[in-house]
Amino acid sequence: MPNVFITGARTGIGLELVKTFADHGWYVRAACRQTEVFPEDAKGGGVQVVALDVLDPANIEHVAALLKDQPIDVLLNVAGVFDSVSNTVDDDTLLTSMSDMTRVFQTNTIAPRIIAEWLLPNLHLGTERLVVTISSVMGTFATLDDYHACHWLYGASKAAVTYAMTAFAKTSPDVKSVLIHPGWVKTHMGGKDAPLDPAEVAEKIYLLIENHKDRLPNGVFVDVDGSVMER
Repeated sequence: MPNVFITGARTGIGLELVKTFADHGWYVRAACRQTEVFPEDAKGGGVQVVALDVLDPANIEHVAALLKDQPIDVLLNVAGVFDSVSNTVDDDTLLTSMSDMTRVFQTNTIAPRIIAEWLLPNLHLGTERLVVTISSVMGTFATLDDYHACHWLYGASKAAVTYAMTAFAKTSPDVKSVLIHPGWVKTHMGGKDAPLDPAEVAEKIYLLIENHKDRLPNGVFVDVDGSVMER
């Protein structure tokens, strides 16, 4: 049975990915900070809920120690935050304190790279040897309009994670690292006006991963349909 480790698994795209991979027969490690409120309908024999605070280096190291010598086929870095006070695109109140702004970069940029590095031995033991990180078109110069300029913090953190994980692809070439722009998805972060359904997006991401050897070259940045994105 193939297995996947998913961060940010309690809500949004992360939760839908947990359900999707489990439905397709994968063993899922669903990592999130608030395990006590992980949805009951997403639990099952093929899903293990893992306590992980991506902002706590000691916690990341602890999880890596617990998983020592256990193979991970696919690492899916999904955990992320927006740059407004309520963490939604509908909130115009932007973060202004240095500590809160730093937290966006810690969550969106640094954590995915650190988690990939700590779990690299597990990925070497896996059969797929694949790291997938959720990035965003907002982290590209191609779409830098007035709205995106106002949300420069989120965009910059996603541009940085694209760079960081593409660099990971070069420093660890025996483990494939790719980035996916999921689109504007109807989640807590995406808001109610988003056009894309999270379950449909999760299924498309699953299909990309299932067929990654044919569709995802190492270091590529694509949308959920597999089209290469401008950076």
